[in-house]
Amino acid sequence: MRRMLRFRPSPAFVLAFIALSVALGGTATALRGIDSVTKNDIRANAVGKAEIRTNAVGKAEAAADSIGTFEVIEEALTGAQINEPTLQGVGTAAGLTHFAVIASNGAKVRSRNMTGSGRTGQGTYNVTFNRTVSGCAYLVSLGGTTTQLPSGTASAAQLAGTSNGVRVRTRNATNGNAADRSFHLALVC
Repeated sequence: MRRMLRFRPSPAFVLAFIALSVALGGTATALRGIDSVTKNDIRANAVGKAEIRTNAVGKAEAAADSIGTFEVIEEALTGAQINEPTLQGVGTAAGLTHFAVIASNGAKVRSRNMTGSGRTGQGTYNVTFNRTVSGCAYLVSLGGTTTQLPSGTASAAQLAGTSNGVRVRTRNATNGNAADRSFHLALVC
């Protein structure tokens, strides 16, 4: 028995051996799934654009609450894949995307994403765009197509019978009767 006690390691040796084993072996954490990583396996904000392969995140992966930041989605989805009328409170850096400047005879002076315009009667105009306008606000005001400013009033409403048209009515300032006036129309959607 005395012989066995002579070869017993000291407490310092045992601690040194444990420290060396941990240092050389490292630590490992097992993932819950097999060949998969779930959102519970990743620390918040640990994965960004740089860590995601091009085209790795698409429409199917961008379901509600599945991706935490817009940065991941912005390169994965294109404008053609997004249903614009379902977006709420989204501004545009390029300014208004749908507008028209219309002359008093109903002809287009300049526009963006307008598909047609015309005068249908005294002070009445129809303007159509390349999208549905039912969820938009219509900003209309009398506006000159040259340096001369027209006087009067203008109002706008959705054009009956179509989802992409706006009816504009213009009136003179003196008696409020319908009068042909040039105007500026913008959609805020």
